[in-house]
Amino acid sequence: MERARLAEVVRVLPLFPLARTVLMPGSLLPLHVFEPRYRALVQHCLDGDRVMGIATLDVRRPPDPVAPALHEQIGLGEIVSHQPFPDGRCNIVLQHVGTGQLRRELASPHPFRLAECELMDEPVQGTAEALRDLRFLVLQLSTQIPESSAEGRRLVELPEMELPDSLARRLLTDPEDQRRYLGAPPSHRVAMVSDRLAAFLVSAPPVGSA
Repeated sequence: MERARLAEVVRVLPLFPLARTVLMPGSLLPLHVFEPRYRALVQHCLDGDRVMGIATLDVRRPPDPVAPALHEQIGLGEIVSHQPFPDGRCNIVLQHVGTGQLRRELASPHPFRLAECELMDEPVQGTAEALRDLRFLVLQLSTQIPESSAEGRRLVELPEMELPDSLARRLLTDPEDQRRYLGAPPSHRVAMVSDRLAAFLVSAPPVGSA
């Protein structure tokens, strides 16, 4: 989807709130949809631009059984696969297409929640040197861990932000870290991954050690 169209879509964005789930940049998210309100959400998206927001529940705030609090960073997912079942359930796969900033919730005529969001800018200017350093870290790690050398060579060929995004999906396993990564500008995302990889490199056994 073109970025200009996506910026329009997120002004009235259907939300799929989930606990401890973050739609990371570059990722695919498979979901089994069975609740009637979210089956309605999926059909709404299929009838339109196929985009929904994956909103992570904010467990730090007081519980609300009707409309649980949400974090402001929203992963924007486009339905790229839809497998319906006769009883109304379905399997879908979402592909990350951008990140939205939650501005306010909207009154919804639907059984699912709607929000006004703003499409976050993702300028890659100023990341060239940091990305070069990150590629060097990946190659260093491949040298120290020979069984990962083929994967390391594949990773360093990934263009621009595909490299840190791919590494982040492997290195950041805590939802809070994933959410911070989702909402960070590209330069900060590169730094987050580089710091994790550097720490891992320090702890990796030297080549030839028993």
